[in-house]
Amino acid sequence: MLSNDGLMAIHNVQVATFIIKAAYDNGMVEIENTGAGYVPPNETLDHASKQVVPFKSLVNQRNARIIYADVALVVSYTPDFFPFWKKTRAFRFLSVWQADGLLRLEEQPESEALNKYTSGANNLPKSKKP
Repeated sequence: MLSNDGLMAIHNVQVATFIIKAAYDNGMVEIENTGAGYVPPNETLDHASKQVVPFKSLVNQRNARIIYADVALVVSYTPDFFPFWKKTRAFRFLSVWQADGLLRLEEQPESEALNKYTSGANNLPKSKKP
């Protein structure tokens, strides 16, 4: 869930999936790859609002089941009161097997996720205007 808990709206919101490492049941492994992106309607997230972002749609499925994932959602935005100041944050998640045989994602410390993302050729998705 993408959430703006601040007192003002944020603009130019863009989310990229940074796959630090993902393993699939067909033997394929992805390392430091950019997955799909997400841009909320009007590129804005109003104050105290939330937007559900289905994580499954952000990771390339490769026609195989994910068996391990270390991923980060990299969010870029500009605060309402400083429209010229672009901020970028990474939120890192690690997959954990549940008793029912499904994976869930647990939030982890950012660690070096943002540095790895920005040091590569990765860019946030470009917004698509209708």
